[in-house]
Amino acid sequence: MYEVDDEYKFLLDMGDYLYKTELPGISKDDREYLAEFLLSEARRNERELESRLTNLLYHMLKARYIPELFSRSWVNTISENNIQLKIFLKGEPSLKQKAVGLIPECFEHAKIRFNNTARTPKELPENCPWTAEQCTDSNYIGSFIEKCKKASTNPYYKG
Repeated sequence: MYEVDDEYKFLLDMGDYLYKTELPGISKDDREYLAEFLLSEARRNERELESRLTNLLYHMLKARYIPELFSRSWVNTISENNIQLKIFLKGEPSLKQKAVGLIPECFEHAKIRFNNTARTPKELPENCPWTAEQCTDSNYIGSFIEKCKKASTNPYYKG
């Protein structure tokens, strides 16, 4: 039995294989249907990754650039997205690599969301100040949250 140690790569490879290879007893239409199904699963994983990264970066921008509104719900959202990204990427080296390439696009989406919700325009960095590795590192995220709590003007964090 074939052991899958990188599901995302497996889905891409098998989808490609089925498109290119004739198999006895399996019609071309069936192969193409199965190939498209596998490739759509890989795309679903990409969309999930993009969504989680965008949401994490959006909340990190809010935490850094709107300290007066920093809240427990933002802490929870940042922590939850970090945890879910770690779980989602565990044992998926090719999807982790995909995350590195998605950071610039996700950051652009996060900036758009930020600018659509910020009360006053903020000067945001052109490039993402965080790496994919930092976004999936619980220690880094914990440190980031603590810095944001200290910078916050929210009375809840001034204890």
